[in-house]
Amino acid sequence: MSGKMNKRNAILIMVAIFAISVNMRPAITSIGPMLETIREQLSLSDAQVSLLTAVPVICMGLFATLAPVMNRKFGLNRVMIAMILLIGVMTALRGLISGFLVLLGTAFIIGIAIAVIGPLLSAMIKQYFPDRAASVIGIYSFGMGVGSAASAGLTAVFFEKTGSYLFALSIWSVLALLGLVGWFVAMKGKLKVRQQDVVVVEVQKRHVKSPWKSRKA
Repeated sequence: MSGKMNKRNAILIMVAIFAISVNMRPAITSIGPMLETIREQLSLSDAQVSLLTAVPVICMGLFATLAPVMNRKFGLNRVMIAMILLIGVMTALRGLISGFLVLLGTAFIIGIAIAVIGPLLSAMIKQYFPDRAASVIGIYSFGMGVGSAASAGLTAVFFEKTGSYLFALSIWSVLALLGLVGWFVAMKGKLKVRQQDVVVVEVQKRHVKSPWKSRKA
């Protein structure tokens, strides 16, 4: 743990990390139990149904590079709040408007938000917990596991109780409130994620051997 941080602040940050990480899977995994229901009610093809789970995962890979850019331009606090809000609002929107394009559009935006949050949380953990990064990353992973397991297991239960797949998908937006509360409490310490200096990066590049020149690679 960083010497500049007292125990109370460290605990608050870990709670915030957990609260945010819980939000990073339900919007994706909640679709799975409802696939057949969604297919029947919206008369979707196999290709359309598969896009609902594939698009967020693709976005998580394609848009992760936005994280450092947005961090530099807007700051960690604004970016995190905006991304958590996007996940919450897009998830809630699924309960208000029915349709394939709505599900696909929300999946796309949620995927981008998750793509941005992931690298920023990882960088934050390495910066503020250099000696305990593995343990805190475990909390981060545990949070994602909790969110994933809860949504995969309970979405069908919500559907059985209400008879509405719209409600079953949108109920997970409440987790965004948990994430926002955790983040606002932790942000009393005005957290920031430092960016590597361009000069340092250039020096590092000079010492890295190109994999194209390596027989092993």
